[in-house]
Amino acid sequence: MQQFSAATEQSGEVILIQYDAGELGETVSRALDSLESDMSSGSTADVLGGGILEVVRTRLREARSRASGQLRIVVLGEFKRGKSTLVNALLGAVVAPVDALPETITINEYSHAESFRAFLRLEDGGRLQLSQQDLASNRLADVLTRVNAGAKQVDVAGPFPRLNSVTLVDTPGTGDVAQHLEQHTLSYLQQADLVVVVVSVTSPLSQSEQSLLRAAVAPHEFSRICFVLNMADTLRDVTDIERVTQHLAGKVSALFPGANVYPVSALDEVQRITGGARPAPEAAPYLELAFARFRADLEELVTTRADAILLERSVHRSTLALREIEARVQLLEDPLTRKRDELQRMVEDHAVKMSTEDSALTERKLTHQRRLEALASETAAWMDGFLVRLQAKLSEQLKQLKQDDIEREFPFFLNDTLRTALEACLEAHAGELQKTINEALENDAAFSASASQGFTKEVALHTFSAPQGGTAAYLESLVESLLVPVFGLPLYAFAESTLADERNKKGGAHFAARFVESTPALRSSVAAIVRRTYADIAERLDAQVRSAHATKQAATQAALERARQLKQLTDAEAQNVSQRLGLILGTIRTTRGEIERVQQKLRSSSVVHPN
Repeated sequence: MQQFSAATEQSGEVILIQYDAGELGETVSRALDSLESDMSSGSTADVLGGGILEVVRTRLREARSRASGQLRIVVLGEFKRGKSTLVNALLGAVVAPVDALPETITINEYSHAESFRAFLRLEDGGRLQLSQQDLASNRLADVLTRVNAGAKQVDVAGPFPRLNSVTLVDTPGTGDVAQHLEQHTLSYLQQADLVVVVVSVTSPLSQSEQSLLRAAVAPHEFSRICFVLNMADTLRDVTDIERVTQHLAGKVSALFPGANVYPVSALDEVQRITGGARPAPEAAPYLELAFARFRADLEELVTTRADAILLERSVHRSTLALREIEARVQLLEDPLTRKRDELQRMVEDHAVKMSTEDSALTERKLTHQRRLEALASETAAWMDGFLVRLQAKLSEQLKQLKQDDIEREFPFFLNDTLRTALEACLEAHAGELQKTINEALENDAAFSASASQGFTKEVALHTFSAPQGGTAAYLESLVESLLVPVFGLPLYAFAESTLADERNKKGGAHFAARFVESTPALRSSVAAIVRRTYADIAERLDAQVRSAHATKQAATQAALERARQLKQLTDAEAQNVSQRLGLILGTIRTTRGEIERVQQKLRSSSVVHPN
C-alpha cells in the first residue's frame, strides 16, 4: 500500500503524520457502501422511491469507479504549444500526430500493450481500426474527413513500457478554431487524475491560459498539476531558460501553490531519442538533463502516489454526489410536512409552472441577452476607439521598421494587442457579468454540475473571486474559442496578405499606408467579433440554465409525486415516514462528514521537513 505524510504544526514544530492510502480508501468505500445500504433498505427505499434510489446508485458507482484502475495523465494546453511532441517524448517513440490542423485533432489515449493496436472511436458508438501509419497527421486528417459519424477519440496501445499502469492522454488545444473540440477537452477533464499543463516560452501562461485554468481546471481540485515550459530550445541560452522558468513559477504559484514547473524541449528529446539533429546543440546537455528530471518526477508520482491520487479523485466525485443526493432528498422533505390539500395544490401549481416554464425561461434569456447586448455595444465602442488610436500610433512607427522585422513580428503583435484590449474591456464589465451569472443560476446550484459540464455557478464564483482573477477570467475562457480563430488565424491572414503586397518593396512606409487603408475593415470585423462573443456568452448561459433547471424541475416533480403517494398513509405511518426521512438526511450528512475528513487529510498530504 502507498503511504503519504500530512504535516501539522504543534508548539511551533512541524510533525509528520503518515496515512495509508489503502486504509483511507477503505474508509471512503465503507462510508459509501453503508450509505447506499441504508438508503436501499426496505423502509428507507419505500420512503424514497425508485427514482432517487437510481440516482443514488449511479452517483455512488461513479464515485467508487474513480478509486481504482489506471492512473490517467491528461496533457492540456493551448493550440501549438507542443503537446503532441511532448507526448511522443514521454512515449519514447514518434506516435502522436503533430502539426495537425485544429479541426482534425482528436483526443488520443495511449496505453501499454505487447503489440500495437489503434482504434478511432466514433460519436455513434462505432469503432474504426487504424494502422500506425494512419496516425500521421495527414493520414489521420484524411480518415476523419471520410468518417460521417464524427470522431470522438483515438485509442492507441503499444509497446510503451513507461506507460505500465498509466494512460497518457493527448488533448486538442484549447482555444482551437473548432469550438466543440475545446468543450470536448474540458469535459474530458472529469476523467483526469493528474494534469500536465503545457505552455510555451514565447508566451508563458498568458491571460487566456490563466483564465482557462481558473475556470475549468481549478474547480476539479486536482492535487497534482505539473507545468511544462516547452520550446526551451528556442531561447538564447541557459540563463534565459532559467529566467523565463522563474517568471513562470511566480505566475503558477499564484494559481496553484506547490505546483512544479519544468523547462523542457520536447522536440530536443524526440530528436535525441530518434537520433535526429538537435535543435540547439549548445544547450543539448542541459535540455537532456531537464527532460530527464521531468520524466523522473512524473514516474515517481506514478510509483509512490498513484493510489492516493486516484483516491483524491474518488473523494472529489463523492463530495459532488452527496451534495446532489442531499438536495434531492430535501426536495421530498418539505412536501411531506404539508397537509394533503396543501400538497395537492403544490402538485397542481408545479404542473402549471412546468407548462409555462419555457416562456418564463425565454423571458429570462431575453433579459440576460439585452443586458449582454448593452455591454457588447459598450465594448465595441471601446475597441473601436482603441483601434483608431492604434492606427494613428502604428502608422508612424511602422515607417521606421524594416520589412523583415514587420513580416516576423507584426501578426503576433496585432494578435496580442487586440486580445489584451478585449481582456481589459471584459475586466471593466466583470461586475455586471458576475451579477448576470449569479442571477441566472442562483436557484439551481446543486443540480448544475450533474446537468451539464463546464459552466456552473461555483465555477463562475471561483474565477471572479480568484486572487488574480480581476480580468474577468471566466468570461475570457468562454470567449477563447472565438478569440483564437478571429484574433489568431484570420488576423494573421489579414496581416500576411497586407505584407504580401509589399514583399518586393523596401522599408515599412508602404506597409504603413496599406495598414491605414485596411483599418476600417478591421474595425468593422472587430465590432462584429465583439457582438458575437457576447452573444455566445448569452447562449451558453441560457443552455446551462435550461439544463440545470430541467434537472431540478424533474427532481421536484418526482419528489412531489412521491410525497403525494406517501400522504395516502395513516397518520402514524406518515409520522414514521417523516422520522425516517430525517434519519436519511442525518446519514447523508454524517457520510459527508466522513468523506470531508478524508479529503482534509488528502489535501494536507505533503512531505514537509521540520526546521
